[in-house]
Amino acid sequence: MEKYGFVYIWRDRKYNRYYVGCHLGREDDGYICSSSWMSSSYKKRPQDFKRRILVSNIKDRKHLLEEEYYWLKMIKPKELGRKYYNLHNHHFGHWSTEENSRLKMCEKLSISLKKYYQEHPEFAELISKIHKESGRFVGEKNPFYGKTHSEETIQLISKTKKENGSCSGANNAMYGMNGEKSPNWGKPCLEKTRKLISKGNKGKKKSPLSEKTKKKISESKKGIIFSEERKLNISKSLKDYFKTHTSLLKGKKHDKPSPRKGIPRTEEEKLKISKGNKGKKHSEETKLKKSKTYLIISPDGEMFMITNKKQFCLDNGLNESHITDKSGSKGWKASKIII
Repeated sequence: MEKYGFVYIWRDRKYNRYYVGCHLGREDDGYICSSSWMSSSYKKRPQDFKRRILVSNIKDRKHLLEEEYYWLKMIKPKELGRKYYNLHNHHFGHWSTEENSRLKMCEKLSISLKKYYQEHPEFAELISKIHKESGRFVGEKNPFYGKTHSEETIQLISKTKKENGSCSGANNAMYGMNGEKSPNWGKPCLEKTRKLISKGNKGKKKSPLSEKTKKKISESKKGIIFSEERKLNISKSLKDYFKTHTSLLKGKKHDKPSPRKGIPRTEEEKLKISKGNKGKKHSEETKLKKSKTYLIISPDGEMFMITNKKQFCLDNGLNESHITDKSGSKGWKASKIII
């Protein structure tokens, strides 16, 4: 419901005492009055009080104060504090009646508080500690619980922080909080949090790194030697990733050609590759994956499948190159099967 202003009068039937005031709200919103004296009496004896609305449906705050003064000036000075709970009957003007003044006052309060907290950081820490221990602003007790900022407010906060630099460099609360200093050090990321981060990053395009940034990353990585355990972890994570993203490996043509296409390897590179591959043996599983499947037809017309053409030809005294030709080798023919 829309708020409106009204002027009211309370009567204390026990002492035959009155109180005149005004309120911007609704008649049924539970508001009593701004007098601490009358409020105290009302709490003790609510049955003795009765309210009457003098003027209602006032839209403007300034007009509301004018109407209140119209009724207050009827009270005689000698009746203030005796026949009336009111202690004054002069015209009440308030800084909140002027929109510009109200904004300036809010700004002044905000600036003074910020300045005080900067000069007394121990006081700010104490308040933060009390709030955390009491759980006053945690979960559903937080007045902003379940609410979200509008896009306009988010942009305004972002703009303000960028302009005053409150979240950049040494002004950032997390500045220098890396490694063991980080509040999240040693704490595993929850699965729910990972999903939220993943969802938030989906569809986002990363801007290309500048040459300066690339150079910095390159310099920072130089001379770093990974442990065997780290290498295994990286290898495992890459294998798991490409298992679920097979489209990145199969049936995809690269937009850009390989930077090494057409450039022969130097003797030094060849030696390094050769040295790195020495002593390495493929597992049976890898051999099976790399082996091609062939359909073999014997001179008698018998058909069967093999996965190691080279070994089959050696065992049967056949020519490995000729067996796949139309003529075959000694009457044996082979054709490759694509699975």
